[in-house]
Amino acid sequence: MKIAKIQISNILGIERLECEPGKITTISGQNGSGKTSFLEAIKGVVGGGHDARLIRNGTDEGQIVLVFDSGETLTKKMNQKKSSVTFEDAEGKKMKLGATYLKDIIDPVGINPIQILTADPKSR
Repeated sequence: MKIAKIQISNILGIERLECEPGKITTISGQNGSGKTSFLEAIKGVVGGGHDARLIRNGTDEGQIVLVFDSGETLTKKMNQKKSSVTFEDAEGKKMKLGATYLKDIIDPVGINPIQILTADPKSR
C-alpha cells in the first residue's frame, strides 16, 4: 500500500498543504520552508500518541490525512488536549485501527530520512 495523497492543515510551519507523492518524492526548499514540518506531520500520524507541539502556533487544532492508493484514509485530528485517529476504507466505512495493522502498512524507512540513508540497499 502506498500513500497517494497527503493533506496537512495547521501543523508546525504548514498552514495548508496537499500533495500527491510519486514513487520517489524529493522534499527541498530553503531553511524554514516546511521540509521538517512535512516529515514530522507524517511521522505524527503514523507514530501514534498525542503531541500538541505539532499544532501550528496561533491555531487551536491541526489535521493530517493520508490517502492510500487502495482508497483507505488515515486521519489524525488534534487539539491542545487530545488527538483522534480514524481509519476508513475506500467506501468511507470506519475500520478498527490496530497498532500492528498500521505497522504492517507503513514502511518506517520510507518516512524517516535518516533510516533511508542508513538502511541496507535492499530495504531502501
